Amino acid sequence: MELRLIADIGLVGLPNAGKSTLLARLTGARPKIAAYPFTTLSPNLGVADVGRGRVLTLADVPGLIEGAHQGAGLGLSFLKHLARTRALVHLVDASLGEEAIIAAYRQVTAEMQLHSPELSTKPTLLALNKLDLIDSGEGTRLRIRLAEVLPKSVSVLGLSAATGAGCPELLAAAEHLLSQAPGPPPKAREGGGFRLYQGPRGLSREFSVERVGDTFRVAGESLERLIAVTDLDDDSSVLRLQRQLAKIGVEAALLHAGAKEGDEVQIGEEAFTFYPDPTPARAGVSTDDEQPGNGVPDAPHNTILFGGTFDPPHLGHLSVIRGLRRQTGLPILVVPTGAPGHRPPPQASPSERAEMVELAIRALDDPLVTVSRHEAEQSQLCFTVDTVEWLRSRQPELSVVLALGSDVAATLLSWKQVSRLLAQVRLLVFERPGAGESGESTLAELRRRQLPLEGAEVISISAPVVDATSIREKLAKRESCAELLPPGVEEYIRSHCLYSGGLDPGRSPREG
Repeated sequence: MELRLIADIGLVGLPNAGKSTLLARLTGARPKIAAYPFTTLSPNLGVADVGRGRVLTLADVPGLIEGAHQGAGLGLSFLKHLARTRALVHLVDASLGEEAIIAAYRQVTAEMQLHSPELSTKPTLLALNKLDLIDSGEGTRLRIRLAEVLPKSVSVLGLSAATGAGCPELLAAAEHLLSQAPGPPPKAREGGGFRLYQGPRGLSREFSVERVGDTFRVAGESLERLIAVTDLDDDSSVLRLQRQLAKIGVEAALLHAGAKEGDEVQIGEEAFTFYPDPTPARAGVSTDDEQPGNGVPDAPHNTILFGGTFDPPHLGHLSVIRGLRRQTGLPILVVPTGAPGHRPPPQASPSERAEMVELAIRALDDPLVTVSRHEAEQSQLCFTVDTVEWLRSRQPELSVVLALGSDVAATLLSWKQVSRLLAQVRLLVFERPGAGESGESTLAELRRRQLPLEGAEVISISAPVVDATSIREKLAKRESCAELLPPGVEEYIRSHCLYSGGLDPGRSPREG
């Protein structure tokens, strides 16, 4: 028996078209979202309220690649789910340009036709996603041009899943699309009932390593499936693959079997050169079967700790995180504070600020940026030195890089147990245009006080200085802050009635 997904609308397209981001934007679903292909390895369901008591069920079906109808990239499993949707929204990346958009549409359409001619008869609309990455004139030109090229039955809409622009119009068009679709599939017989099929989850640890001449062959159904859905030409995908292989013990098994650096390793149809990790621990992030939450990095080497009140998190925070990632390449653990003891409490509760930070970080689409709720979940005051010691107690190999803006670093002398803190971290001070403080002069003053600053350095980041107090004042006046807040954060603030109780006295820089 084959169990298939049931939904009104199927979201279909090539990997990394933004289907998971769109599902999260339209519904309450929280699929895994990241900036690499094949983030979605099993279908996700979400329910969107379209008003008037009506809801639409949407399915984010994993990306289809060439040869999907023959099983490439688990394509047969994914295509079968589409058979139980009533209509399709075909999502494409508008930033790719006209030729690539048409090619993507035709490739996915061909795979559906080759799998089942019935799929190509479903009512379909084409959604040009990521319009925020191109100018409005180009977006309009693309819609006009595609409407001329594509079949007359296929409507073309533009949207940005990241910002939400065009999403209400998409829902309205999807509802209209259903009016052209055949009725829902027949109900299961009495006493039966449908089941939600999500495919195999996680990675099996069952595999074998065999040496054949100078090659080491690794065999295992789960591993070969993982290789099949990994884009080996994409550095981020390969890095994620390496972490997963190490996690389930493949690297250790190869070493035990005698593999050395430079040896050839074959998994399925792919061959790799073996480069074992020279350190006993790896820079860790959540994989498919892990959830970022009260996060200790899985097995870290160097990890940036970036804390703050985040009341609320704004685009200035995201710009800093992007800058730190660009300049260091290190994973970042973002830690929203609990109740700061040296100043008036934030207007939003610790749990609300943690939830907003998680929404904001999701917009980065970076698997190496994670969020920890450790401080937010403490019932008593928790300072940076406490968090660092908590992290190190769980991961003794952890090397913490404490990232502070130059304005915040200038307040370090007032922090709790600052000498003890700096002895356990490497300080990274970042300067921003308009921040007003010199990182080098701050370090000079700290050294004059004979504080431990081994390895401390100053970098410059091109990130705007955003005033959270001004944001709260605008929100209190019910003014829109969409240009200052990450996707989803303003909606969260409105739905939780935050920052509506009047103006607050402002905030001083974060103390540890």
